[in-house]
Amino acid sequence: MTKTVLFTKKEQRIVNDIALDLGIAYLKRWTKKELVKFRREPVVIPAGDYRFFVGPYTVEGLNENCWRVTDDDKFVHDFVSKVNAILYCLSSMKFTVKRGHIPEDLLKYDRIVGNLNSDLVYYNRGLDNAKKKKDKEKYEFLLNRYIDAKMQRDGALTNLKKTIKSAKYLNFRNTNDEIN
Repeated sequence: MTKTVLFTKKEQRIVNDIALDLGIAYLKRWTKKELVKFRREPVVIPAGDYRFFVGPYTVEGLNENCWRVTDDDKFVHDFVSKVNAILYCLSSMKFTVKRGHIPEDLLKYDRIVGNLNSDLVYYNRGLDNAKKKKDKEKYEFLLNRYIDAKMQRDGALTNLKKTIKSAKYLNFRNTNDEIN
């Protein structure tokens, strides 16, 4: 014969809280254990809309044009796009044993594009101010700088797109493969 144990409402709430805490602790341990498995695998794990885990890397969206990559909480770079950041992480993991040029090229061209984008914003503001003040010399000077920066950015964007295209075709499943 089984005995039925009756709890008061307060005791039942305590039992429910204990069961909930145990369940949460189990899920946290399980999640941590599963994430550790993927630390050496080139797998992209989304954690919300603006955060991704890629092996030991964390990609966090600061805004739509700035994606911060950290490697075990060490700052790596602020990328211009999410694709650039994730491909950098994947290709860096791919070439940990055998050094390749794709991660370095992604970093280099993304840095150039980011700097030139900032320059273009600066020159554009200067052009607006010079136009308002009717300063023709300053306007011509800034216009030349603006055109030069735009041409440099177009060249860097072309190189960045080529690097991204070549990175997309890599076999990321087996990290010990040779470069094709």
